Amino acid sequence: MALTNIGYANLPFYGMLPMMTTNYGGDIQLSTIPPYVGSNLSLQFNPMAQFSGWGMPLLNGFNQMLTPQMDMNTLNQGVQQLITPELNQLTSQNINLVSNNIAQTKARLQAKMQDENITEEQRDKIQEVLDKLKVQEDKLNEIKNSTDLDSQAAYQEVSQIESEVQGLVREAIKLINNTNNDEKVDEADEADEADETDETDEADESPQGAGKKNGRTDLPPSENQVDKFSSEAIANVDDFYDSVSGLGTDNKKMEKVLDGVNKDNVMDLVLGWNRYHSAENGESLMEVFMKDASASQKSKYGKQIARALRDKADELGIYDECKKDFAAIDKEMSSWLYISNDVYKNYDNIIEKIAKKMGSKYGKVQTENAPQEA
Repeated sequence: MALTNIGYANLPFYGMLPMMTTNYGGDIQLSTIPPYVGSNLSLQFNPMAQFSGWGMPLLNGFNQMLTPQMDMNTLNQGVQQLITPELNQLTSQNINLVSNNIAQTKARLQAKMQDENITEEQRDKIQEVLDKLKVQEDKLNEIKNSTDLDSQAAYQEVSQIESEVQGLVREAIKLINNTNNDEKVDEADEADEADETDETDEADESPQGAGKKNGRTDLPPSENQVDKFSSEAIANVDDFYDSVSGLGTDNKKMEKVLDGVNKDNVMDLVLGWNRYHSAENGESLMEVFMKDASASQKSKYGKQIARALRDKADELGIYDECKKDFAAIDKEMSSWLYISNDVYKNYDNIIEKIAKKMGSKYGKVQTENAPQEA
């Protein structure tokens, strides 16, 4: 057995600070400090610790282990110097993510408010969600402009706001879906009334009229528009491909693509990848992402992509079919040790189910080159 990276980081403080020991996966793990700073501690903090406490000989004349004397103020300052930048970066990323979610949700709700077909009761419910979003937005702006919040407090407060906003986003999606369904019912009723005096039903039952109902044509999945990717969507897919191709990973390019992932474009990204790039190595976008991303990227963008897929599944009414895979993703993303690359399989299961519901033929990795546009 061998010490892990974080274990080496904590070794100088063994027996002097509260600590737990495990042998998870066959490696000795010592932990006192959040794992997201472990890599920095092992490289930066150990020399400081050795200088302040372990620079003396370990054995005295009687071959007895000495107890290192450590300056706790130096220890605390060193830990804060390492934790603060990491927390500030995570907090900044979360603020941007929550701000985008709030802005997109408000825009969709405000657009729905302009719909003449919704009832006053529905308007009131939409306004109620908008008011709640405004409260969370104000809290977020207050944190942005604050000059006296410490890093830990800011991170915790933003995390709380993120949780509240997630609930409001789900509530907004349900409201919009309910109003859309009501409109479809009204349209169907009107069409049925029109058909009572329309004598064209026989024509619709003919071979030329096959697939038509009440004047509408229901195209089979292979003929619909879901797989007609926009130039912007294709550009994002190609940028992601460029970021993970060749030696190393272009983190800035990859993060630029993933920063913009939301419910409305996540399927364009993963389906576009399956169509244009999956045949090269037989890998899905999520499999490539898990192999190339750093631990912090897996945590941040893995959660963001899962959230976008969940909202999309909820919108399409198939969340329950994907619930088991979402639970597996949530469990893996909350792991404090490491995130297994194999979790990509759960993402791919969800993507395949959503693609099937949408009528896309690119829900799976392609085994041969996909057809190009004429």
